Amino acid sequence: MKNSVLFICFSLFCFFSLSLTAQIEQKEMIMSHGPQNGFVQDHADANEKHVETAWKDVLKEYKGKVKKNRKSGEYESFELSIPMVSNQPLSVYMQVEEGKNMSTSVVFVDDGTQYISENNASESSANIQKLLTDFAYKVERLAVEDILKEEEKTGKKLEKDLEKLEKENDKLHQTIEDYQNKIAQAELDIEKNLGNQDDKKVEIKGQMSIIDKVKDRLNNIGKK
Repeated sequence: MKNSVLFICFSLFCFFSLSLTAQIEQKEMIMSHGPQNGFVQDHADANEKHVETAWKDVLKEYKGKVKKNRKSGEYESFELSIPMVSNQPLSVYMQVEEGKNMSTSVVFVDDGTQYISENNASESSANIQKLLTDFAYKVERLAVEDILKEEEKTGKKLEKDLEKLEKENDKLHQTIEDYQNKIAQAELDIEKNLGNQDDKKVEIKGQMSIIDKVKDRLNNIGKK
């Protein structure tokens, strides 16, 4: 029971920890075009599939197509039109690295002249971070949906376990009832048996009397 409570508390802790929005950090990262400014954020309990799906969903709003470059491992999108970031077509690259119970995404935004950062385009950088905040929520939602599915599976398994225990309990009660009926019948049989013993003792006593008479007859043959 104690372990069950601790497990539930730990699960709740993990759930509420997951709801915290990942912080976006800007720093120079290595990508296919060398070291460039990247927007880095961690996604708790998310895998690469969660990140990829959410990223495609975000860029779909800007009619962007996402393709994974098998050589570089980056998700690439070209000729993107994101007015709040730039009036120029954008090339956007994303890297994903899976860790233990989390994934880290790095997004690089090229406006054709530079990779956008807070140092060279502060307003555009701020708007990218707003876009990436929405992205983080989408990743989180997908991760939580999968957690919910797993918890629902666990819940159904626990319900099946309970159902099995209830059936077992019913069977044990039936066994007790059967034994109680057998005990009650045995008690009646004991009473009947004791009565039969008494009757048999009377029969034996009567038979012994007959035997004694027969012995007397045998012993008296020829004596008269």
